[in-house]
Amino acid sequence: QLLLADRLNLELDLKEKQVDFLTNELHTHHLFNEFSRIGVMMKQRPEAAREYLIEFAEMLRLSLKYGDQRQVPVAVQMEFIKLYINQQEIIHQGQLTFELTFDADVQKESTAPWHTFFPLVENAVKYASAYQKSNPDSQALVQIQLTVSGQQLEFKTENSYDQSPVASSNTGIENLRKRLTLAYPQGNFELSSSSSDQKWVTRLIIPIS
Repeated sequence: QLLLADRLNLELDLKEKQVDFLTNELHTHHLFNEFSRIGVMMKQRPEAAREYLIEFAEMLRLSLKYGDQRQVPVAVQMEFIKLYINQQEIIHQGQLTFELTFDADVQKESTAPWHTFFPLVENAVKYASAYQKSNPDSQALVQIQLTVSGQQLEFKTENSYDQSPVASSNTGIENLRKRLTLAYPQGNFELSSSSSDQKWVTRLIIPIS
């Protein structure tokens, strides 16, 4: 029994280290993108860059405060997403329209692994931005919705989309799926995507905790 307990503790420790590695990889990926963008903005739009840095500093504060926690309130994660959307509005100067609908009651009671939702938003913005560049006379849209049904929480992103390829490694989404598999070993989560009528929809369903 002692050997079995030691083995289970070792497996748990390895799993936690793997989650930490994937979360840190996501954080590093995002920071790299941020620093690259800030450098360009400082040269081209210095006033906008200052506004952008204010939002970035708050995002970084949240990351440092909650980055080492296994479970983070959904409300905090939605705050992080709102800061990110503020950044994107500065970048795109009205070329992207954002619509956010968050169920406040769900946020108060629920927790989830840190950055469970953010990669989906980042991915939606990426594809909407690519759509706008390919269709400069059209308005690109990003819709973000958080709802609850029974004992499940659903997070959905819907964005403008066309068939033009987007140069990306999709590191964030790949890491998210791996982290969800580790966080929900019974497989009681659902991550799916579909496209139709120039829209890309991604749904994430997780149990309420």
